[in-house]
Amino acid sequence: AVKHTDTVGKNRYLMGWGDRFSLEVKSATSIEISTESIFNQGYYAINEEPELLSLNPGTSGYNRIALVVVRFEQDENTGDEEAYLRVIEGTPTTGSAAEPAFENGNLLEGALVDEVPIWRIPINGIDVGTPVKILSDVFEPWSSIHWPRPVELYSDPEGTNGRLGY
Repeated sequence: AVKHTDTVGKNRYLMGWGDRFSLEVKSATSIEISTESIFNQGYYAINEEPELLSLNPGTSGYNRIALVVVRFEQDENTGDEEAYLRVIEGTPTTGSAAEPAFENGNLLEGALVDEVPIWRIPINGIDVGTPVKILSDVFEPWSSIHWPRPVELYSDPEGTNGRLGY
């Protein structure tokens, strides 16, 4: 990962490949995230196929916020690395909903987990509100650089959490 920080820096960037993680609300309990690649603190991941993710159903009279994140993690024992899309559900409330907590780790300083929020989804009662894109920075000067071959996205059988390879 450190070798990539010399090329693209230590920040979080969409790479402008694919549909930039666009989001389509399929139902009150289902969203689809489109294709894209991302650099996060030198780590590279790609989503080559649209990914269907589940939302918990809303409750009448309660509001909450859900976040869609790309979770980067490393197994402490094996050193294996993976990245995958997931939904973090917020806490239902009768008042103004708060954004749920997410892991904000520094992978370059030894953190084993970092989550990159890409969408904020308001859930108002049983209705899914208008999603708001959080990460939209695109690394522009990449056209002259040869990127490593992407690794395909893996899904679990329920389609609730995909795994992005890198």
